[in-house]
This record gives sequence, C-alpha cells and structure tokens, in this order.
Amino acid sequence: MLSFGDNESLSRRPENTPASIALELLDPTGFIARFSRWRFPQQLGTLSYCTYVIHFAMNELVHRILLHAPPRLTNICGILATLLAAVLTLRVASLSWRFLEKPLIRRGHQHAY
Repeated sequence: MLSFGDNESLSRRPENTPASIALELLDPTGFIARFSRWRFPQQLGTLSYCTYVIHFAMNELVHRILLHAPPRLTNICGILATLLAAVLTLRVASLSWRFLEKPLIRRGHQHAY
C-alpha cells in the first residue's frame, strides 16, 4: 500500500475518507465542482466511452505505421507517436459521437417503451 514519510497509509488519512471525498464532491465552490463546469472535461466525458474502446488499437496502429514497432515511450519518437495517437483517438471519438452515437440516442428517445 502507498504510504508517505510517517508510514500512514493513504486510506487512513483523514482527507481521504469517503465522507470527506463526498463533501468535496458536494461543495459547489470546491475544485472538483469548478473543474466539472469547464467545457473541456464535459466534452471528454461525452467522448469517454469511444475513447476507451479505441485508444489501444489507435496507439498500436500509429506506432506500427510510423515506427514499425510496438508502442514504447523510450524515445522522443515513441512519445510523439503516442501523442498523435491520443489526438487521433479524440478526433475519431468526436466524429463517432457526432455522426453515430448522438443520432442513435436521439432516435432512441423518440420511442416510448
């Protein structure tokens, strides 16, 4: 288990108890609430499922095409290829949301069950 200098485990620190975490989540002026209101995290939340599904394959594909090697962060080329894969992953996820997922959700909401 992770610990800091005084060997007090992370789970036993007062600021990491479920109650204190819940209070932070409920505080409208807290960091988490302010961060959640920014547009970028909201967009990432919208794209998160597709990003999760395709990120591994996209990273593998970019590394194999550009570097002819599996993904590794051992040099600048590997790091740049991974960053390119991240950008492409988010772009594909954005297109998927716009042209596939959102229209399907809209169509599903039109039906009464």
